[in-house]
Amino acid sequence: MDVRDELVQTYRWLRQYGLNDSHSGNASVRAGEDIWITPTGACADTLEVDDLIHGKLDQLPPAGASLDGALHWLSYRRNPAARAVLHSHGPHSLAVTWAGEDFLPPRL
Repeated sequence: MDVRDELVQTYRWLRQYGLNDSHSGNASVRAGEDIWITPTGACADTLEVDDLIHGKLDQLPPAGASLDGALHWLSYRRNPAARAVLHSHGPHSLAVTWAGEDFLPPRL
């Protein structure tokens, strides 16, 4: 399966399993120096491979890329072993923020 097909499938699963609503979160995948990312305002129910935005690791995220594209690019640059970045809005994360607490991910 092409990495772009896997990205679309995974983005749909995030919605299917309640980790995003239809238009929240974003996802990207890296293959060498190529990065594909969901576009701004992507809908998990209708996203297709041709909707993905293509960019290069050594460039800025291209126009139309998710608004969090810069975070994805930085993640890949700082962790060369990373092959995908998934940004979801799972219920536990949302509950923490609704309670007025800061969410601090564990340090690796």
